[in-house]
Amino acid sequence: MGIVLLLLLGCYKTVLRNRDWMSRESLIRLWPTYASAHNNLGTLTVGDQAEQHFLAAIHAQPGHVNAHYNLGQLYRKTNRTEECIRMLQKCVSLDPAYTPAYLVLARLATGPTAGALLRHVVRLQPRSPDHLTEYASWLYQNGKWLPSLKYYLKAMEISPSHRSSLLGTVRILRSRGQWPRVHQLITRLRNDEVLEF
Repeated sequence: MGIVLLLLLGCYKTVLRNRDWMSRESLIRLWPTYASAHNNLGTLTVGDQAEQHFLAAIHAQPGHVNAHYNLGQLYRKTNRTEECIRMLQKCVSLDPAYTPAYLVLARLATGPTAGALLRHVVRLQPRSPDHLTEYASWLYQNGKWLPSLKYYLKAMEISPSHRSSLLGTVRILRSRGQWPRVHQLITRLRNDEVLEF
């Protein structure tokens, strides 16, 4: 009888514990300095409440890169650009390989600074056709068609059906009068679209 009573008591405590751990909010009540729970809650809420959760995560764990990034994104969305930049710079100081922060910083920057940030992202992730294409697009927009073409082609080597790099390559080749190559790429693009269906 004692063993059955002990088992029932254990089951009851387990049910109570499961209820406590059922939601992020209950985790915060149980463990108010749990940085990741605050960060996650911040991503689920909006406005001042989200900001409070991100700040609580940073206060509890100053090296929490994702909390800094998420707070930076919140500041960007609310047109608090200087604060956004500060948070993103903190991200890359905490983790020099944190690509998402560099990408947002590049989108906020102008001129050569944007290019330098995108070039750094390509160095961090040289096998990403999306990043190669974003840098190639920046190069093209800044009158550097030959290096741009090089990066578009590199992206297509990694992912032959990468649509953005195909379109960027076609744009450059068309502007240079390379009609046979343009025709080849457009045919390839159409064939890829047919295969997707």
